[in-house]
Formats: sequence, structure tokens, C-alpha cells
Amino acid sequence: MLSLLQPFPYLETNVYESSHDWPKPTNWPWDWLIDPTWIPQDHPCNLCLGMQCNCVSSMPKNSYRIVYYGAKGRGIQAHARSPGGLVYKEGQYTNELTGQLVPPGTHNNGMTLDLVRPDITDEPVVCQVYCKEKGN
Repeated sequence: MLSLLQPFPYLETNVYESSHDWPKPTNWPWDWLIDPTWIPQDHPCNLCLGMQCNCVSSMPKNSYRIVYYGAKGRGIQAHARSPGGLVYKEGQYTNELTGQLVPPGTHNNGMTLDLVRPDITDEPVVCQVYCKEKGN
């Protein structure tokens, strides 16, 4: 049981490495090569449309616990505050998903999320968030 109390590595921000051969996303309006999640200061928030907001800090705090999955090792699992309760409501933002940012189409193994930029014309996929080796 004590082995479960060891620190668990938790990635709090995405990992961006410009060493990849990154194609410039369709309709990307800014200089390239840059972190595809970068947002200029004069760009409105996608959630509240305000120029300066605290939407991300007002999202629900993560509610998780460390679980041992046998041969897979330890992992994080969503955990309700009360027995039988819900951790997140339908349609509610879960706060964050972090991982390694890689060019679109790099992985197709269920461990990625295509990141779409609705603030760019035609909403291109600008990268994938790859969570297999680095991520929460």
C-alpha cells in the first residue's frame, strides 16, 4: 500500500517542441513556427468573448484519485466527492488535458486529441495532444 503513496508525475502544461517537422496550419494568420496553442493578447476568449478573463481559473477543480491498474501501473481516475455522485456534468468543461503537442496526423492510436482552432477561418486542426508518454 505504501507504494501507492509515492509522488505521481502530473503534467500541468502541454509540452511543445519545435523540433518536429511542423506544417503551417491552413489559414494560420500569425508567424510560423510557433506553439500552435499560442493565442495573441488582443484575441478574445473563446468561452466568454472577453479580452481579458479568468474563465480557465473558474472552471471546476480536478477531482481525481490515484489508482493502481496492475501491470499498467498507477494512473489518475476521476473521483466523485460523494458515493454514486457525478464528477462532471454533461457538457461541462473538465478543465484541462495535457500532453505532448505533435503535428496533425502524427498518431492514430486512441491516445491523442485533435486540437481545432475555432478562432481561425475554417477551424483547422493545428496539432494533436498526445497523452501516451506525457500527459495527465
